[in-house]
Amino acid sequence: MKRENFEGLLDGKKGGKLNLKFQWRVILELYPEFSQTVLDTGIKLCKTHNLDIDAKQLSEVLDFNATSVLDFSSSEPHKLGEERRKVYHYDFLAWRQNNYKTVLDKYYIGKGMTYRFYLDEIHKESLEKLIDQYSHESNFVTYRKMGDYSNFTDLYYDIEIIGDDRKKSLMTGDQLQI
Repeated sequence: MKRENFEGLLDGKKGGKLNLKFQWRVILELYPEFSQTVLDTGIKLCKTHNLDIDAKQLSEVLDFNATSVLDFSSSEPHKLGEERRKVYHYDFLAWRQNNYKTVLDKYYIGKGMTYRFYLDEIHKESLEKLIDQYSHESNFVTYRKMGDYSNFTDLYYDIEIIGDDRKKSLMTGDQLQI
């Protein structure tokens, strides 16, 4: 490799497309392994810095975040956005609404709450248009182009807590990640 090419990679002036390609590879093909790495790293950091967060709590946060994102593992793009329901023991929506200012322990709900991850009709139509617009023989390319050229919030579910109308929440740009 030429020295100037290497320096371009280091300072970020070259290789951006390649970087995006590998980010999508991780999201599409290696997400479970990536999540496990994040969990393991988080546990080590918490121990190193004497933070009082256990593996179960951290695992639930990561699982909620992963469930909030459309599942790109499907070999059929038109199955993206199928509704999901999951029980969590923390009120993540209230935590988000409070901009994560208090410790998560304050939002613990012992019996658990059922979250609904869904797409409203407008969101579904938008997603279908993106799939058709960026359709490619390789689903990987279809998904990558959708991510490259669409609003990032289009790739997240709408979320509500079953039986609690107050907590209906549409994803906003500043609340994308926990």
